[in-house]
Amino acid sequence: MGGADASTLSDAVVEAVADYLGIDETDVGEPLYDVINTDSLDDLFRGGSGEVSFRYTGLRVTVDSDGNVAVREPGRDESTTPPE
Repeated sequence: MGGADASTLSDAVVEAVADYLGIDETDVGEPLYDVINTDSLDDLFRGGSGEVSFRYTGLRVTVDSDGNVAVREPGRDESTTPPE
């Protein structure tokens, strides 16, 4: 899920991916802006609803209009915890 401390959807994505990988946000490596336009992501759901999915650091990320961020490995259905 997205982080309660994140100020934008972009921040929530980086936080969620870092949490999923068990690393610090600064260690994620690949800048999110190399994958998706972060300004557009942050503005995407203003006044609307829906969801968007994309790949980031080899993971599948889905963001919805409620600010929820789900992270999973491609091909997996659930995302709340990393595989053991």
